[in-house]
Amino acid sequence: MDIKSYLNNVCKEIKYEPAKKVISEELELHMKEVKEDYINDGIDERTAEEKAVNQMGSAEEIGKSLNKIHRPQLDWKLLILIGILMGFSLFISILKEATGNDTYLISTISYMIIGFVVSLIAIMTPIIKLNGTLQELNTTVKMLNKTVSGQQKKIEDQEKTLENHGERIAKLEEQSKSAHKRIDNLLTKEKD
Repeated sequence: MDIKSYLNNVCKEIKYEPAKKVISEELELHMKEVKEDYINDGIDERTAEEKAVNQMGSAEEIGKSLNKIHRPQLDWKLLILIGILMGFSLFISILKEATGNDTYLISTISYMIIGFVVSLIAIMTPIIKLNGTLQELNTTVKMLNKTVSGQQKKIEDQEKTLENHGERIAKLEEQSKSAHKRIDNLLTKEKD
């Protein structure tokens, strides 16, 4: 199975549409990095891609797990609180109507409906903004991955440089030892 097929199978399990693109991009980035690691180890591209896909595990299981994490959730506590407040307001309206004010109940119900709609919009707005936040997070993760990759290359280069310096130091130490031996030999010959 190639990476695109794998990602399609993962996305089939995810119900929240705005999250599909972000998840797909993140998984693709990760899988391509793994694939590149395999290619750098000398494995051909096709086999490297298959190994990267196999390393991820079952697409269906991953998709189901990500679906549980990335589905929008309503704040039920807030909705219950709104319901209680609306019920209290309705109770007061009924008491007011009993005193003879006929229009108070109708206006209260109208305002409650408007308030409920505004509350739903207020609750749903963070969920809609979540999509933008996920995209920003994905961009940040990509930038961090590039930075980490660059830092890893720098570290590898520095390690190679240190190895070269270590080899040079070892050669210089050998030369120094042989020079000390020659000097010792010369000194012992002069004493004799």
